[in-house]
Amino acid sequence: MPQEEITECCDEGDTPSSKSDSASVIRDNQPKPSKPIEYTAELGNTICGRLVDDEGLRSICAEPGMPAVATVASWISNNDEFRDVYARAREFQAHCISDDAIDVADDASGDWVEKVRANGRVVRGPDRKNLPRCRLRIEVRQWVAKELLARARQLPLLNRPAPPSLKSSKVVLTS
Repeated sequence: MPQEEITECCDEGDTPSSKSDSASVIRDNQPKPSKPIEYTAELGNTICGRLVDDEGLRSICAEPGMPAVATVASWISNNDEFRDVYARAREFQAHCISDDAIDVADDASGDWVEKVRANGRVVRGPDRKNLPRCRLRIEVRQWVAKELLARARQLPLLNRPAPPSLKSSKVVLTS
């Protein structure tokens, strides 16, 4: 594929060599794919489905064929249909993250460790290094879920009652 060198010209009196290394760029002759700007139900449902699958909006929008984050924000502000689907997706995502916190709390696989004593005897005891990590994982998930629900509820939705609020409970792990 033929390539051409594109040199960005400079202010009067400057030479291309006085600019940074980015002044001279090699590009293919193909135009850069543009990001979609117009809302379609298919694109909106794809974005919301991926949010429910626990992908971040920034990582979704960074992919080719996806709109910029600013475009999605514009859709949320200006499109009632997308705003409702987006709010429900974020709400569902928060519930999934809450489920993850329960899974972390219920997972006992790392709670116990086998240790070999000096006399060769193997004893089983609590893994004190794992407990703070589990506590942190649960607290982060609770905070993220709480924030997602709060943000989803801030979106103005028409003819939709607010869901009951989740009460956050503090999980205490003891050894």
